[in-house]
Amino acid sequence: TPATGATVGETPRYILVIGSLPSRTLAEKQIAEFATQGVTEHINIYESDGRYRLYIEGYNTMQQAQSRLDEITAQSQLPVNGIWICSTR
Repeated sequence: TPATGATVGETPRYILVIGSLPSRTLAEKQIAEFATQGVTEHINIYESDGRYRLYIEGYNTMQQAQSRLDEITAQSQLPVNGIWICSTR
């Protein structure tokens, strides 16, 4: 289950990242591009260390994140070149 226990507006502990860009402007452009490619998931932006990471889901445990990543990878649900888990803390 996504972000169980997280409060509204709080970035989850582990996020499923589908892109990482050097500016918010480029991140927002990439979100628009994903939409034209058929990505229907809500995409969030997490900024850290000067990078703007685009993520689709967040989880409180690495096990939850890894399980969902395995499902997405097996089903090839997203038209992206790579998806990975990022720890936000």
